[in-house]
Amino acid sequence: MPESDVGLGSKSSDTDELAILAGLIIFLVMYFLPEFPSVASDQPGKTIELTREGRGALGLVLAGGVWLAFSSMSVGVIGLMFGMVQGLFLLRPAGKIFGDFTDPSIIFIIGSLSLSAGLIKTGLVKRIVFYFLFTASASPIRMYLALCLLVALLSHFLLNSVLAASIFPILWFITDMNSTDRASKKPGKELFFGLTCLCSIAGMITLFAAPRSIISLSILRRLTGSEPTFLDFSYYMAPIGWLMVGILALTGVFLFKPHKVFSSNTAHIIHERLIRCGKISSGEVFAGVALPAAISLLSLQSFVPLLAGIDKASLLLVPGIFLFITRVLDLNDFNSSSWNLILLCAGSLSLSFCLLDTGAAQWAASIMTRIFANFHNSVFLVVFSLVIFLLSNVIANVFVFVVLAPVAMLVAIPLGVSQLLVVFALLVASGLPGITLEGASLAFVTYTGDYSGDEELYRKGAVISSMMLLLLLISILIIWPEMGLKV
Repeated sequence: MPESDVGLGSKSSDTDELAILAGLIIFLVMYFLPEFPSVASDQPGKTIELTREGRGALGLVLAGGVWLAFSSMSVGVIGLMFGMVQGLFLLRPAGKIFGDFTDPSIIFIIGSLSLSAGLIKTGLVKRIVFYFLFTASASPIRMYLALCLLVALLSHFLLNSVLAASIFPILWFITDMNSTDRASKKPGKELFFGLTCLCSIAGMITLFAAPRSIISLSILRRLTGSEPTFLDFSYYMAPIGWLMVGILALTGVFLFKPHKVFSSNTAHIIHERLIRCGKISSGEVFAGVALPAAISLLSLQSFVPLLAGIDKASLLLVPGIFLFITRVLDLNDFNSSSWNLILLCAGSLSLSFCLLDTGAAQWAASIMTRIFANFHNSVFLVVFSLVIFLLSNVIANVFVFVVLAPVAMLVAIPLGVSQLLVVFALLVASGLPGITLEGASLAFVTYTGDYSGDEELYRKGAVISSMMLLLLLISILIIWPEMGLKV
């Protein structure tokens, strides 16, 4: 199963040793530096000291950025290194460090991976895609818009790169049938690039598709003691998400030239493939039942008091384990799960909590608060969003979000900004289509679709990103405040 929400990396292994050494040096320098000046707290008469453990936590964040940006080492191993360094240098007790590796949000990600694997393995997603394309095969534009709608809907429930990986062979097959040389296949590549952008955007609307979404709730729960429900999360994210999806789909008519991908012969090709799918199997039925069951259980938390006290991870594991009991998934599927993704998320979350437990996040937030106190609160949100967007172009976006979100949420308290609004703004910024194609699910396209070095796609990525950032600004200033989130 492909990785999701992480950069796959194009770096040469020759740079591994240098990158690892550089990261360790940065950490050690920060850890052994003399005591940093204390900063004034937002509470009168109190100051915040940056202890050696706090300096170590900040150093580990910097080291992690170097490792993820310049090393081709497995991101799962890097996630484990976050825990290892915390333990070796006694930044926190081992129970806390590795207890965070099994935080409910990490278990939720495992459950989401199981659902995605079931839907892909049984062929149900492929059948749905062929059916949608065939019913809309009257014209290339209709076929393209139907595909955009389908991808957006599926992105609500499947991990981004898992979905991209399931649709990629279908589009590649169609492109191969409609073209004979590399140049004529370029529109197919561009269309798939556009669809992966759409995957990333639409996946922000629910808790299923982007691991950083469910992780953000764990951070919010640690800081505030509460978190939004499954439906509340989608309530706030759906307006901006679907606005971005609609604009990207319409813009894609001109940017990605679907009329050059879908020809008059496409309907016949798709119909043949749909017939080859055969009758619906029992596995498809079980997978098709598991997804609505997961959505129902999580949604009912908002209405059934008995379910309200149960953690989301426990509820999601019910349909996930059901797929193993019914043998839709087996031991091989479990062994081939995206452990790289899981361990990176777990290590990043552990590091995030390390920043909070050592006081490093509070120390940094106090400095940021003094800077942004002189500006309108929207400036604070825009600056943090831009920083996360830019860093997510070169480093795995789940890491960038998880280590910066606690600082931003702490800054929001004295400024009077809704912490929920901060979470939503940073989630959107970290999930926007990239320019360098490095930090998010788009990296899957780069390194498996021969896009690396394609300047035309970089330019189109920049155009799409600019439009989406403008829509994010509109959400910060207008949409979310109208929904009750204070700026």
